[in-house]
Formats: sequence, structure tokens, C-alpha cells
Amino acid sequence: MSNSYEIDSLKDLLNFDYKTEDIYSVQGRMRALIEYYKINSELACLRDFLKVYCLVTEKVVDSRFQQDKYFSNVRELNKLDVIFCHYYFRAVKEYVMHGATISPWVNSFRISSEHNAPFINVLMGINSHINGDLPICLLDMNFKSKGDFDKVSSILYAVIPSVLSYLAFERMDFYGAFGLLAKKFIEDEFNTLIVKWRSNAYNNYNKLKNSKNTSKDIKFIKESTETISENIYNIFKNEVLNPINLINDLNKLEVIL
Repeated sequence: MSNSYEIDSLKDLLNFDYKTEDIYSVQGRMRALIEYYKINSELACLRDFLKVYCLVTEKVVDSRFQQDKYFSNVRELNKLDVIFCHYYFRAVKEYVMHGATISPWVNSFRISSEHNAPFINVLMGINSHINGDLPICLLDMNFKSKGDFDKVSSILYAVIPSVLSYLAFERMDFYGAFGLLAKKFIEDEFNTLIVKWRSNAYNNYNKLKNSKNTSKDIKFIKESTETISENIYNIFKNEVLNPINLINDLNKLEVIL
């Protein structure tokens, strides 16, 4: 593959019109991007979050078939998934194609590129996407199906074992291995943190809808999310041998308008 051909292919992969895509085509783009990360060592640090994102998306999509009428508005939920993924692809495009980073992904991409720490990369990516992108995405599409949103949170727990296995066995990550050894504890704590972040994101979305200064509040959300990415790295660095303190410190990290 020539370099110019590879770049053109990457452009095609990262550029998509969320108005015409569906969740299945987006899943294909996610898998293709993971493979691109694998063969480009300078971007390998971005692989971990996207792998977890892909696992979660697959589980949520599968649940729409496994449980008849589990969601009340599948059309709106699919739309949310596609637009939400567009936010991630947009950030990656700026970083990969233009060497720039856009908030709330600046610290996540920077720290990931500087340190080989898969679990930390995953958690910073989740922070950027949920605490930073999600409330703004919900606002952009005027999302209404709160019940379905909450049902997605209830599905996340089932994905955690796959996440830990990926980190421990494929990425040889210390924290992933520890998570398998203290499986129930880590699964419960990890799930609690992510569900709390999703709940805060929805509350922040509601506050944005009623905001008198939306631009200022969005700026606050992005800046707070960037701070959390830095704090995540520092917590792991300082509490590497004390998982109880590590978990307690992580649970203090929130973005609340």
C-alpha cells in the first residue's frame, strides 16, 4: 500500500456523514480504525479506548435483538449512537490528519501518546467521551428517550469482563490483570464510576437546555473533563500500589454544572 493511498483510505474512514450512516456501518468503521491503529505504532495508544468502545457498542446493539421491545425508541437510540461516535471520529481526524487536538480530548490523546498504560488510556477516553462529548451530543440532537438512556447504563456491567480480559491478555496490562484477580470488586467499582458519569452527563444535558449562557457552560464541561484526564493519570501514578485508595480517588472525579 502506498503512503498516499493509505492516507486517502484513512480520510475516507474518518470522514462520514452521520445523517446518512447507520449504527452498523459505523461499527464497521470502528473495527477498521482499530486495525489501522494496530499497524501504525505511533497511534497504538489510541487502540485501547476504541477497542472498549467497540465492545460496548456491540453489546448495546445486540441487546436490541435479544430482548424484544426492550427499548422504547430504537430509532432515536441508533441516531444517538451514530452522532456520538461521530464526535469521537471528529477528534481522531483532527489528531491523525492535522496533528491537532480538540477539547475534551486534548489531555487524553497527549497523555496516551506519552505513556504506555492501556487501562489509563481506556479510562481517559471514557472520561473524554462521556463527561465531555455526551452532554453536548444529547443537546445537539435534543434527545428525549431518558428511559432508553438508563437501560444502556444497565447493560454496561455485562461488558466489563470482556474489557478486563482484553486488557489483561491482549495488552498485558497490570490493572487489567488485577481486575481479573479481584473480579467482582473491580467490576462493581468500574461500573459504578461509568454509570455515575453517564448520569451526570444526562443531568448536564438538561442544565444546558435551560442554560442562559450555553457556550460558557459547554466550555466549563470541556475544561473540567480535561482536568479529569490529568487527574486520572496522576491518581494511577500516585496510588499504583494501593488499589483501594485508587478507586476512592477515581470515584471523586465528576463533571457537574
